[in-house]
Amino acid sequence: MGTRSELLKLFPGRSWFSIEGKGRGLRLKRPQRALISATLCRMGDVGFSAGMVIADGSVIESLISSGDRRGKLDGGGGGLARWYSAAQVQVTMEDKESLSRLAGMWGVKVTFCQKSSVGNDVWRVYVHGKKAYDLLKIMLPYLAGDKRRKALYMLEKYKHRTSMPVLAPRNFKGFGGMI
Repeated sequence: MGTRSELLKLFPGRSWFSIEGKGRGLRLKRPQRALISATLCRMGDVGFSAGMVIADGSVIESLISSGDRRGKLDGGGGGLARWYSAAQVQVTMEDKESLSRLAGMWGVKVTFCQKSSVGNDVWRVYVHGKKAYDLLKIMLPYLAGDKRRKALYMLEKYKHRTSMPVLAPRNFKGFGGMI
């Protein structure tokens, strides 16, 4: 499988939608990235990840919008946005080198977040959905207090689904309003 631009070059007479349609018809799927439990195999890596989350991280129940554009299989073109909630784990700090190590373990990238109050760059690493659920399951023995309560809530709520539909986003309260 290639990127979108690579596939468009390989099939110059086809649009992206026709290429996608043919792939669906052939039941082709893009390979899924490995879960964190497959990449965090050493106890030191799990401890490092948990320490970073405990010190400079957070466990969040985030609200995600499908946006204005939805695919045909999801109700057609420019319809109303649908909202979903999902588990998210993030670490935000100024030390990009430590975050790069963490990002490598989690299989994600370090992204620029903002400038600090003194003008330094602040960076962020985060996972959500299945990866966040998997990470919380692995780190649970290391967590305590509020982060442990949040992790337990997430593990219970999202054990059967990666995300949950939210009917009224303005009334959404993360963690069922427990915080």
